[in-house]
Amino acid sequence: MRTGEWFKLALTLLFAAGLVGCGPKGNQVEKVVSGPKTYVGSEECKVCHLEHYDSWKMTLHSRTLQDVTQNRDAVITAIDSDKIRLDLKLREKELKVPLDQIYIPKMEEIKFIIGVQWEQRYLVEKNGRLYIAPIQYNAWNNTWTNYREADWDKRPWTEKCGGCHAMGTDLEKDTFSEAAVGCEACHGPASNHVALPKTA
Repeated sequence: MRTGEWFKLALTLLFAAGLVGCGPKGNQVEKVVSGPKTYVGSEECKVCHLEHYDSWKMTLHSRTLQDVTQNRDAVITAIDSDKIRLDLKLREKELKVPLDQIYIPKMEEIKFIIGVQWEQRYLVEKNGRLYIAPIQYNAWNNTWTNYREADWDKRPWTEKCGGCHAMGTDLEKDTFSEAAVGCEACHGPASNHVALPKTA
């Protein structure tokens, strides 16, 4: 081989070695993928997948569960106990507890809402856990109805609806990682992909 050919070969090999060195090391990849996958939230997906994120934000999935402490406007009608009791009076024969004993939360007690368009339910905290209050607002006909008024505080929300309305629901810890039906509902926990986007 001539000197020029050796130089080209050496340069090519050096470039290839540099590319290999730029990626994650084998043990680094193994370390990341061997650990448990965790939920990171749709905001992390936004960094690389903005078009998909923006499209998702326009869907009801992004608003199935909303933190009322961060967004009071998520509550689509006033919590008016007189109006609620008046509507429930029309359904009194169906009620499982006396009308005057049905718990109606105050606005400041509501932590999250479920639903944004046709119906809305309200999550309230009791003994450090979230429960669905025993009332429901029906936006489609502007009425209030009862919702499991006899046993509403017997089973926490995470054990009933949390697995579908939130991401990363942990029944043992009674927590969730994202208040929405986010990207990871379909794609699964994304911690590995975020850490190693080209390999995981």
